[in-house]
Amino acid sequence: MLPNVSGLDVGPAPSIIDAAMDRVESGFTAYESQRLELKSAFTWNARHGREDGDLRLGSVRTIAAFANTSGGRLYIGVGDDGTIHGIEEEVSALFGDSHLDQFEGLILEHLKNTLWPNPTRAYTVGFEQLESKWICAIDVSPCPGITYVRTKSGGGTVEHSIYVRTGNRTVKVADIERDRFIVERNGGSWSL
Repeated sequence: MLPNVSGLDVGPAPSIIDAAMDRVESGFTAYESQRLELKSAFTWNARHGREDGDLRLGSVRTIAAFANTSGGRLYIGVGDDGTIHGIEEEVSALFGDSHLDQFEGLILEHLKNTLWPNPTRAYTVGFEQLESKWICAIDVSPCPGITYVRTKSGGGTVEHSIYVRTGNRTVKVADIERDRFIVERNGGSWSL
């Protein structure tokens, strides 16, 4: 149980996904698709008992990919197989208590620091309770222009990468395909 959700949207976020996600009386059935991604956690690696930047980056890439394609929903606290894990353990491990508003703040701060330009109007963070567990739902609308994921290499060099959604995968667009994506996304035509 996660108390202290003052001021948060704790109802179901507006659904923008298609029939790939279906709630049935016996539980939650979900399949990753073009517009639906499932993540067990945002940043907490329960197996190793510590924060994991790769987990965070995976969520950020997915959000950017949704913004760069047809939008979608990211569930945090749900395994790839649709099993509801919940976010209670992650929230408790990160904050020493169970406040959803702190978890939402962590997500929003990380998105602000890694998405460029930050499409703040394109995503909403909400919480739902399924099978007596809290999960986080991030809805993302498609954005005009390009949303980049900004990361730093070990040497401190900043890299801006483009991700798109292809079926149920988040894919980095690189090399000539990146050039084509940028030209076409900005209304130009590609003639190679």
